[in-house]
Amino acid sequence: MKNTNYFAHDHNSRGDEKILNLRLKHGWRGFGVYWAIVEKLYESTEGSLENNPAVIAFDLKEEENFIASVINEFGLFELNKTTFSHKRVREHNEYRAKQAESGRKGALSKHYGSAMTPPQQPHGHKGKERKERKEIKESKVKVKERYNFIPPTLDEVSEYCKDRRNDVNAQRFHDFYSAKDWMIGKNKMKDWQAAIRTWERRTGLIEQKEAEYKTDPEEQEKVRVLIHETAKNIGR
Repeated sequence: MKNTNYFAHDHNSRGDEKILNLRLKHGWRGFGVYWAIVEKLYESTEGSLENNPAVIAFDLKEEENFIASVINEFGLFELNKTTFSHKRVREHNEYRAKQAESGRKGALSKHYGSAMTPPQQPHGHKGKERKERKEIKESKVKVKERYNFIPPTLDEVSEYCKDRRNDVNAQRFHDFYSAKDWMIGKNKMKDWQAAIRTWERRTGLIEQKEAEYKTDPEEQEKVRVLIHETAKNIGR
């Protein structure tokens, strides 16, 4: 049986802004070729390919100009001088390499622990090994968090705001967090609906204070401070 390696594929990638631009120009044909190129990157040893559309076009039986457009025009790949790669592929390969190294060390530990005294390691090796184990653990947590959260589409945000009957601007909310890669501060967002409810509360508070602002001059400075703090907190 053929040895096949699998990689995570976001089920809603078709709604990504860059993918939408690709589909707008090349349709589902472009979407399919994009994933075919990603597969080729996973198959490559270094996780990158030479930016040679003619060769890739020959392999995929497509037109050279079409392949060049998919690779270079939509920001879907990381472009270098003569090669290109993909962020998700690079992160996946780094994770697999750490997993493989961890497995190798586990096998050595099991073997030497039952058969003989392990070979002497250079001074400071234990500290380095503990550090590597910690990095692997942190990498697992980051990968788990990255794949657990599924960013909503604009339609999903709009529908949720309609159900809530709030005044949150769905387009603004979606654009804001898309630009931040759905991060809140340094952490990946876990619940986009909870984030909308937070915007909802802050929007209502600002509107209340703005009404007071119009009738009570003493509230003007408080409103300006509130708006400043709210804008700053939303960006966290």
